[in-house]
Amino acid sequence: MAGYGFHRDISNGELDIQVAGTVVATFAATSLTLPAGTISLSGRVTATQATNHATAVTNCNGTSGTITIASVNLGAAAEAEFTVANTSVAANDIVILSTGAYNDGAGTPIATVSTVAANTFSITLSNPGAADGWNDASTINFAVIKSVA
Repeated sequence: MAGYGFHRDISNGELDIQVAGTVVATFAATSLTLPAGTISLSGRVTATQATNHATAVTNCNGTSGTITIASVNLGAAAEAEFTVANTSVAANDIVILSTGAYNDGAGTPIATVSTVAANTFSITLSNPGAADGWNDASTINFAVIKSVA
């Protein structure tokens, strides 16, 4: 089948993967480029935080997933930090977050990664707004980008 397979571009040291004559991925020494702009991660998990926004999340062992946070208010101008136990995380990995379903009609939701260590990462929930927020079982999506030393 023409137009399918690997193409080594010697002039720039890249390896292209083609499907039906279209380059769908380019590997270089320091980068991976996906012209279509899509990355799919396997190992997706779900976990639920119990009790309050400071309660640790356990058994969240995957390279991507969704955390449903506790259904309690985070006060105006307040922060809360919690730990996520995840055996897929190494100390040098990068963890990225996005707010999933923000089910609370008030507040200003911000979720950031506070720390990353072997088998764990911490998330800080912030609500810099003037009203309580982060209630109603909102979700946070995460992905782990593996770092190779």
